[in-house]
Amino acid sequence: MNDTKEPSLSIIVINFGEEENLHKLISSLEKSTFKDFELLLGDVILSNSNNTKIKGTVSEKLISSNINFKLIRLENNYGTPGNRNVLASYAKGEYLLFLDNDTEILEDTLTNVMDFIKKENSNLVVQLKLVYPNGLIDSCGGLISDLGYPVELNRNSKANEKCFEIKEIFYAKGAAMLVNRRIFKELGGFDKDYFYGYGDTDFSFRALKRGYKVVFFPATVIHHEHG
Repeated sequence: MNDTKEPSLSIIVINFGEEENLHKLISSLEKSTFKDFELLLGDVILSNSNNTKIKGTVSEKLISSNINFKLIRLENNYGTPGNRNVLASYAKGEYLLFLDNDTEILEDTLTNVMDFIKKENSNLVVQLKLVYPNGLIDSCGGLISDLGYPVELNRNSKANEKCFEIKEIFYAKGAAMLVNRRIFKELGGFDKDYFYGYGDTDFSFRALKRGYKVVFFPATVIHHEHG
């Protein structure tokens, strides 16, 4: 679906060769009470055992015509940070929301977090609450330990009052990260040299060094697999 109106939010999702979880994500987006978004879906074209490229797995029929979306075939795999940068270059929204393809949102997730960032301060990097289907916490944001290791808050614990508090954190997890597109461009996006892991940690650290705050906001995103 094409829409001439510029959306306020660009949702960026990278898909690596599967549709089952992606279908759940798209279905949840269709039910969202917040409608002013575009979906930028990057379909990474994989290679077989003979190193021959095969077409991406995502069909446009998977995506409802009620969603403003753009399907982008990625001929090369630049790693998670690099792929996200490519998709972000197509974004038209004032804000970028990075979601993993194995996530789902609740009906009010986008409404709640967009109301928050517009009302409080748009100069934020925001981590949404990641919850496993069994109700245990995946991540409420991250800190760096005394030994220098990243530690995800409340992981594998039951939800408690701390999981509903807005608080400053050291890094936001890229599986559910919201940021103003202006800040993203100012920081040069994700560092593609990380290829898979810690690109979100590095991005958050650079945001902090520039004087921006990284915060946890308890709008729920269901995460099927920890990555």
